[in-house]
Amino acid sequence: MPHQQSQFGGLGIGHARGLGGKLVCFGVGGSSSSMDTVGYNYNSPTSGSGTVTGWPSNKHCYDSGLIFVKYADNLTTTRTVSFSHDGINWTQMVSISRTDFLTPNQIGIFVNSLASYASTGGTADSGMTVLSWKQY
Repeated sequence: MPHQQSQFGGLGIGHARGLGGKLVCFGVGGSSSSMDTVGYNYNSPTSGSGTVTGWPSNKHCYDSGLIFVKYADNLTTTRTVSFSHDGINWTQMVSISRTDFLTPNQIGIFVNSLASYASTGGTADSGMTVLSWKQY
């Protein structure tokens, strides 16, 4: 998430329209005090646009050590993004039109680590790792 690199660590799934064009990132990330679910639009890799349409205001993800992100596209009208702590029980964060903000032709994974993330156990350097990718 380029425009917030100095204060934000995060990981998740993103989709884009062409090299250097618009992109949208969905995932989890933390500032110096909390871990939240994130949905953010970018006009370009270096220019943020704002939160994804319909993204909820209550987005805290309760500092789970393992977080799953599910991105689903029904290939006709809708995309949904959901999160889970166990990979079985899912909480849908947003359901948006396939053409909201952009019509993507690329999908990928992003990771941006941040030193000195503070959690309930104190301050520690964060390490974020993408463990798997499964396409249905």
